[in-house]
Amino acid sequence: MDRRRTLRAVLLCVLVATAVATAGVGASAGERVGTGGSADAGGSVDTGGRAGVGPAPPTADRGPAIGADGVAKPGYRSVDAGTVTVGPGGTATVDATLVSNTRVGDVEVSPGSANATVGEAVSFVATVYNASSAPRRTLSGRRVSASSSDGDVTFVGSTTKTTGDAGTATFTVTTGTLASARLDFVVTGGTQPTTSASVTFEAPPGPDDGTVAVTVVDGASDPVANADLLVSARGTDYAVTVPNATGTDGRAAVDVPGYGDAHPYAVTVRKTGSTRWESSGVIVDPGRTTRLEATIQPVGDGRLRGTVEDGAGSPVPNATVRATASGYDRTYVAETNASGAYALSVPGYGDAAPYAVTVSKPGFERDATNASVDAGATTTADATLVAPPEEILSGRVTDASAANVAGASLVVASSGSTETYETTTDDTGKYLLQVPGFGRDQPYRLSIRAPGYRTVEKRVIVTAADNATVVDATLRRPADGTVLTTATNTSGDPVSNVSVRVRPARFDGGTATATGPRGVASAAVPGYGGDVPYRVTLSTDGYVTYRTEVVVRSNATTTVDATLLATGENPFPSGVPGVSDRPPGNADADPAYEDVDGDGRTGFLDVVALLFADWGAINGDPARTQRLDHTRDGRVGFLDVVDLLFQL
Repeated sequence: MDRRRTLRAVLLCVLVATAVATAGVGASAGERVGTGGSADAGGSVDTGGRAGVGPAPPTADRGPAIGADGVAKPGYRSVDAGTVTVGPGGTATVDATLVSNTRVGDVEVSPGSANATVGEAVSFVATVYNASSAPRRTLSGRRVSASSSDGDVTFVGSTTKTTGDAGTATFTVTTGTLASARLDFVVTGGTQPTTSASVTFEAPPGPDDGTVAVTVVDGASDPVANADLLVSARGTDYAVTVPNATGTDGRAAVDVPGYGDAHPYAVTVRKTGSTRWESSGVIVDPGRTTRLEATIQPVGDGRLRGTVEDGAGSPVPNATVRATASGYDRTYVAETNASGAYALSVPGYGDAAPYAVTVSKPGFERDATNASVDAGATTTADATLVAPPEEILSGRVTDASAANVAGASLVVASSGSTETYETTTDDTGKYLLQVPGFGRDQPYRLSIRAPGYRTVEKRVIVTAADNATVVDATLRRPADGTVLTTATNTSGDPVSNVSVRVRPARFDGGTATATGPRGVASAAVPGYGGDVPYRVTLSTDGYVTYRTEVVVRSNATTTVDATLLATGENPFPSGVPGVSDRPPGNADADPAYEDVDGDGRTGFLDVVALLFADWGAINGDPARTQRLDHTRDGRVGFLDVVDLLFQL
């Protein structure tokens, strides 16, 4: 220990001596001068720009006190002061005027902020001043650049301009969507910070609202409640749907832009089980109410049935049949039985609203047809499901440098099936899979993973074709994140020499380290984010192994505070803050305390059952949560079950 302290003291002295020597030799702004900008023969420059040269050191017989390079100071132009020779004990005076070489200064933008409507152009004037002159003067011929990383902003014309005689440059921006943006202005090569301005783009003012009021009745002139109201303006993208709009009096009203004759409205009233009512060319003026009366009639049910077979004529059980009437939003669903048959009872809208019938089953191509269903009648809609041919999906996986990535894992899953297809890339980064060619009806999701790279996911459509579907992918390495682990015992003391293993949950490998004297260990690992979590394991002699799972993000630190339990130690000794002071044996004193297996008492098997219980359901029961929450943290978890175990 004494030897280490002595070495540290010697090292400190060496560092201090080195710093002092460096400070005496290096040039600082406006202080030391000489050949190449360093002090020679004890000379210095005062803040007024005069160079005074003191006596030469005793070891110097003669020589130039100031070299031919002249006087220099950072931020100023160098001045050739000539050559001055100073002999032993002599002095010389050199006068020099330093001129600033700063080419740019302040940038001011007018206006500092502005408002504009969508599609309207707004201009900003950037003025460049020389910051070192008093009073300030404008600078012409300076290049000013403008940019924006916010909103949907478009610059009209160039984003880099040169200031004119007045020292100004004008920039114009516009936008195509609703947005607010910050604009940044900077002088090319300037030393001043970027100057910002802001612009808020607002939606253009529209017409004042008008009102569409509808009264809905049935054939007997009785009001119809809970009818939907659909309103859309021709020639615009304005459309609104109000579900269950009508009240018990059959009335509904909705405010819409009063476009007048420029954009007439189409108004639709619908209700499941009734006919639809439609009206087009409805004029709505600003500040006025357009009143409409609609009559819809209830319809009786009809039947939609059929049989689903495969390409060989065999019945297809468990196929899903969906039927949706045109213009209505309700879908009726059935499943085929062992004979491939299905039946649905649906409103009989007739030809006014035919049904779109789709039949699907994983592993088959979808079948679709249209069928009209009349009230009181039965319509048959059979379907044939065909298994698509196997097609080739292939490609190559490379990294950002175009190098092949061998051993990458690929998983292909269909949107219409639970079946997946898996493979890995070969030494050349290539892969090949045979998958059913479902086409656009059932696109695939291709996931590509490899240790040390971010996961890549692609949407892939595989169709029946003569050539293979080729999907290449580029994997990129994420920046590292840090796992900072602190290990302490139950008394809060650091535990050193703890082995810390950090490994990705979905890959082999990982990294290992150990805690130091303060119980801290740090490990740098690729920051996969939530896509690939890490499993952290702490182990050392005399303590129970600690395990947890964490998410590590690029350029961020994830902390793991681990409290290690000594082998055989009771994690809930009496008097520990936050731990229940329920005396041991309390569980047996109350037979109904947590009797999971129904034997009339709380025992070891009940504790085991709790370990595998649905803790979400337990925490959803306030009374049970309060009874089992030994740690008093407001929820039931692993430590509460351990506490119960020590009470038995």
